[in-house]
Amino acid sequence: MSSADLPGRPHLDQLRRQAKELKRAALAGDPAALARLRGFLPPGVPVTLAVAQLAVAREYGFASWAGLTTGIRAHAAEVAERVDEFLHRSVVGSPGAMRLLAADPVMATYDIRTAAVLGDVATARRLIAADPEVAVRPDERRSGWPPLLFACMSRWHQLVVPDPDAGPEEMVHRVRERATGMVEVARLLLDAGADPNTTVGGRPGDAGFCSPLFAAAGCANHPALTALLLDRGARPDDHTVYLAAFHASRERSAPGTRKHIRVPPNHDCLRLLLRHYELPADSTALAAPISLGDVEGARLMLNAGADPNRPLPAALFGEEEGGQPPLPPVHAAVRFGSSPAMLRLLLDRGADPNGRGPDGQSPYRLALRLGRADAANLLLRLGAREHTSSAVDGFLSACARGDRAAAETMSHAHPGIVRRLTDHDRRVLVEASERGNTEAVQLMLDLGFPADQRGGPDAVTALHAAAHSGSAQVVGVLIRAGADLEARDRGRNASPLGWAVLGSARRLGHNPDPDWVATVRTLLDAGADPAHAWSGDEFPGKDVARLLVQRGIDIPGKDPAAMRHALGLDPEQPRA
Repeated sequence: MSSADLPGRPHLDQLRRQAKELKRAALAGDPAALARLRGFLPPGVPVTLAVAQLAVAREYGFASWAGLTTGIRAHAAEVAERVDEFLHRSVVGSPGAMRLLAADPVMATYDIRTAAVLGDVATARRLIAADPEVAVRPDERRSGWPPLLFACMSRWHQLVVPDPDAGPEEMVHRVRERATGMVEVARLLLDAGADPNTTVGGRPGDAGFCSPLFAAAGCANHPALTALLLDRGARPDDHTVYLAAFHASRERSAPGTRKHIRVPPNHDCLRLLLRHYELPADSTALAAPISLGDVEGARLMLNAGADPNRPLPAALFGEEEGGQPPLPPVHAAVRFGSSPAMLRLLLDRGADPNGRGPDGQSPYRLALRLGRADAANLLLRLGAREHTSSAVDGFLSACARGDRAAAETMSHAHPGIVRRLTDHDRRVLVEASERGNTEAVQLMLDLGFPADQRGGPDAVTALHAAAHSGSAQVVGVLIRAGADLEARDRGRNASPLGWAVLGSARRLGHNPDPDWVATVRTLLDAGADPAHAWSGDEFPGKDVARLLVQRGIDIPGKDPAAMRHALGLDPEQPRA
């Protein structure tokens, strides 16, 4: 017998009891017990606990009791490590959580944390009844998370476990059962003393911060669990409201978060939060619906007290905006492509149509320079005072629209206009590249804009901007125009290839139809150095990861053979 024959969760106390029971049975003359001890007990030597322990150890394939105890501790450490990985994948929504559970079903009843993420009501009830303190005991291996945070952050209400024998209705039923179970486990934990306002990781907005509402409403999009927490006295905060708004988008995830699963977009958690929370005067949550172009989300926030004139931190509109000065809502709505309906809503609720952005431009002039005639005309109708524009404004507007005839006419009418543009003026090329506007980019390059024009807080080149937003066609246009494949930005010190890989992980940018696989392929085919593919420690989009591995580019921290199997490239290899 070997250590592999140990029970699924061997425990030293159980084995000690086995040895003691063996000793007592042998002393009582039990033939079976004496037979087990034969070979370890010389004639005339009394039965001792040490002899019984040696027999038990040998039966499990160990040379000594000390070897057995060492083996069990090592086994327990291995199991604990697998459980930690399972919990991590459960709270980020990785399908790997399903594979881990299928490979080791005993994890489902491992402890209160696994019961919480899986919504296992029976196991949670049993564990709490045996030891009420387990309901609030922090997990020091995960920043002191109590069990309630595992229940609230779990994505098992969105993970569909593959089952070829189950039809679609049965699969949906199972997911709903899991969601209901998670709510009931949370109820058990609250009843046993868990605090609905417990927090870890500092203040809202800090890296590592978590609270039950932040988890359930801001991250996991679990309306029933959100409702339970609010009923039990959980207090919303502005950052959680901001995050909850992103559940209305099928494409964009909140800056700083990863999205591993997609569910139908909705405002369910946002509505619940705003029924219990009036936005404070300094709220910045309005940045979320503006960045998404979500008119209904903005309406909900304005109804709850959001100030349509309060400048909003630029980083809340996307990680790539970090370091920029705050933006007035109308200015942000123009810049990030919100519809006229969003602008009308903000202006109807009292937003200043003339509030200037950090660059000193009015919303009207910004709209012109971005080629947004719809926004410019609406602003004029609803109170913008700046009715005139310069030749530069008109020229940049034509460029941003990709209107070649108008741009070339103005270029002929104003010889040398491109040379007279300021560095700030020429940033329109970077912005068009980031939005995937191929016609506008080609036009500006034909008119003499530099292919390596930089802009933004990280001083990225147009190629960086196109790469991180998955704008493959623009990347090709810029490369053919001579853009530097190995240019480094001044923030991450990363190449365009690194920004493309990072963009695939975080879904960066404002291109409405991104294709990061084609973007990365275009850069590699043009000769981009594959050694510069990594600018962060985040796993790229799966399709991008597959392309990189196919090209022989290993993913840092991942076993190459296991990664090839996980990506479906080498099925015969063991899964990671």
